[in-house]
Amino acid sequence: VALALSIAYVHCVCQNFNWHQSRHPVLFG
Repeated sequence: VALALSIAYVHCVCQNFNWHQSRHPVLFG
């Protein structure tokens, strides 16, 4: 269960990072 939760957490963080990257591409080069 812990592994599934950690995977879901990482997936969520990656989605948030990609969302910010698409919203502010200049900040990420």
